[in-house]
Amino acid sequence: MGKERTGSSEGKKSETETNSPAEGKSSDQVARALRSVYDDTLREDVPTEFEDLLKKLK
Repeated sequence: MGKERTGSSEGKKSETETNSPAEGKSSDQVARALRSVYDDTLREDVPTEFEDLLKKLK
């Protein structure tokens, strides 16, 4: 009389819940990793071609 549920997804986590890249890591670890990548990017030299283009804008 009630609706029956059929399907193999009952009781299983969705794909996004089981395959998250930060699974098993605390948010502090993720934050530190992101900060490290950001800091490395800031330390990179500006390519000379980009500097030349900026000079042309002045």
